[in-house]
Amino acid sequence: WVLIDFEQFHLLYIIDLLDLQEQFQLVE
Repeated sequence: WVLIDFEQFHLLYIIDLLDLQEQFQLVE
């Protein structure tokens, strides 16, 4: 279950990064 937990966290982390990227582009 540790691997699954890590996978979920990894996905959330990537989604967060993409979200930040979009916001940053909107600011420019």
